[in-house]
Amino acid sequence: MNDSSAAAIADLQQKRRSISSERTQITREIKNETRKRTRLLSKVSGCTTEQLLTAAALKAAAEAKAIAKSRANGTCNQNGSIILSGCAVLYAFRLFAGR
Repeated sequence: MNDSSAAAIADLQQKRRSISSERTQITREIKNETRKRTRLLSKVSGCTTEQLLTAAALKAAAEAKAIAKSRANGTCNQNGSIILSGCAVLYAFRLFAGR
């Protein structure tokens, strides 16, 4: 075997390892998202439609307040908004569920 074919084999083996690690990472992400979805669904299972709508309104109000604050401070991203987590919704669910 010459050096070029050995290099080609080494490259293919490296590609196999990288694909394998990527597959492992994607599997882990799927598992985490499934767990997250299960947790959220269990938290909202006892809530009424009115409570869920109120929680959504609270989240929207919190996001609007945060966006206005970030625009005033000049810390928003290029499209003029910021990314918020679902903390406001979880807080509202805990408030309604008494947790």
